[in-house]
Amino acid sequence: MATLLGCNPDAAFLLQDFGRDVLFSSGALGAALMAVGAAGDAQTAADTAQAAANSVLSTAESAQQTAQDAADQAARAEDAAQAAQGAPGADGAAGADGAAGADGAPGADGATGPQGVPGADGVPGADGATGADGLPGGDGAPGADGLLGADGAPGMDGANGAPGADGAPGADGADGAPGADGAPGADGAQGPPGPALFNVFVNQFFQPVPAANGEGGGGGAGDAPNFGAAIGWRTLIPSRYDAGNPITMRVFLEANFALDPRDTLDCEQFRLRFVRLRDDNPVEDYGAEKFVLLDVPVNPLPVFLMVDLPLNSAVGLNLPDDLAPGQMLGVGMEWSDDSNPECTTLGRAYRIFGVEFFETEIGAEALDGAAVSDTQPDCGCGQNPA
Repeated sequence: MATLLGCNPDAAFLLQDFGRDVLFSSGALGAALMAVGAAGDAQTAADTAQAAANSVLSTAESAQQTAQDAADQAARAEDAAQAAQGAPGADGAAGADGAAGADGAPGADGATGPQGVPGADGVPGADGATGADGLPGGDGAPGADGLLGADGAPGMDGANGAPGADGAPGADGADGAPGADGAPGADGAQGPPGPALFNVFVNQFFQPVPAANGEGGGGGAGDAPNFGAAIGWRTLIPSRYDAGNPITMRVFLEANFALDPRDTLDCEQFRLRFVRLRDDNPVEDYGAEKFVLLDVPVNPLPVFLMVDLPLNSAVGLNLPDDLAPGQMLGVGMEWSDDSNPECTTLGRAYRIFGVEFFETEIGAEALDGAAVSDTQPDCGCGQNPA
């Protein structure tokens, strides 16, 4: 606010107060309003509420007009002062604000105004709590039967009943296909070792062949040869032989007695000789000469004979019981009947198929197919012995 300098030095402060009255409704304006309010209080008792309100409004408008008039008057005075004084000087520093006036006493409450227009509906309130259930009503009359519903899901299976009596056995079905072989079973316990008994088969034979000077010599005889005169063979006692066990010589023969039907079959005999080779020794006889009288079956046709002759046992040929592994045995055999000059070693046709040497335990050996003698039987050239 500009400060006016003139004849009345207090004019600026008066205008300043007036302006404050205009802004803050204090000072003279406040006093006027209070006076109007007091007069209004005197009339309140007689006037209606509407008249009091109109009076207050009118008083306010009148006060506003008065303030406006005062402002206009101040402006005119300021213009007159400026015209009389000349050009305005520079604005002085603003003065300090005056202290605010004390508030006036509150006016009495006005009369109740007329009822206003009803307001808009409010927002619905929240639902109240649900009340307690009422007492059940009486049973209604039964309704008509409804349509049959769809079948429900099957219930759980009940517990199994007691087993019934077995029925009669049915006929056996056809055999199924063989199953796959099972896995091999575990090996059984080792059994006791069996006897390590040897067995050797011989099918190589020798017959004497006349030499150029007329003396006899040894020669091959082929496979399963026929013979009437002497024939021989050999064998080696193997290393697995248990010395002391009996060794049996089994001879496989075929005899054709149809070639000399005049003679009886009770005097078919052979002479046997044995030789032996032992380590660091020359060839030696193995026991004495032996004679064998065959058991010939009653059959005029060719027959097959198997003759068992234990060597080193009293049951058989009763040769020395000193055989051992590594010894070589040589055997010679011929058909023999020297009791009559008419007898000849060519009286029969024999064929030898092979000879087997085998070991047995003591007591298991047996003589079979022949009788054994240390001397030549006197059979009378095919006649029955006396």
